[in-house]
Amino acid sequence: MRKSRIILAIILLILLVGIGIVLPYIWKQNRQEPVPPAKTQQEQPSLEHTDTPELIFTDFEQMEQFLPKDVISDLKKLMPTYLAFAGIREEQTVTFLPEATTYPNTGSTALSFQLSDGSTLPVIYLSTGSFLFGEEKTELTSDNTIYEKKSDSDLPEITSEEIESRQEGGKPDPREVQP
Repeated sequence: MRKSRIILAIILLILLVGIGIVLPYIWKQNRQEPVPPAKTQQEQPSLEHTDTPELIFTDFEQMEQFLPKDVISDLKKLMPTYLAFAGIREEQTVTFLPEATTYPNTGSTALSFQLSDGSTLPVIYLSTGSFLFGEEKTELTSDNTIYEKKSDSDLPEITSEEIESRQEGGKPDPREVQP
């Protein structure tokens, strides 16, 4: 091969690598990022409200089609706080409306609830773990989520020295096993 072809091949390789790095970067910069919901400048209600209304939750088992159980339990804890913050102090029946559930954008789920007075309460669950309550989108988050560490008690107790002596698959080295 001649020198000119080798130089041309090197220049084309550098050009292709440069295009492979620069074009995706430019494409990401020009791509429109989804606008997060506007945060209101309202006072954030605390979770330690003492005057929260008693709630009766109905049809919440249907919500398991849309949200995990731990998120549903967080919603049940936060809903009385929001209702107290909104000025609703009397006992309410909260009914989940599964047919009104929508997905406004990636990472959020819009839920609707009917209160016993006939009004509808919209709630948006964000993938960040927070909830936006009502038309004014008051944000509430359950910060004290504790996840239980699952472990299998049937597994044998093994020290790090025993693990290091085993081969990569975690099985005893066949040379060490005596018949």
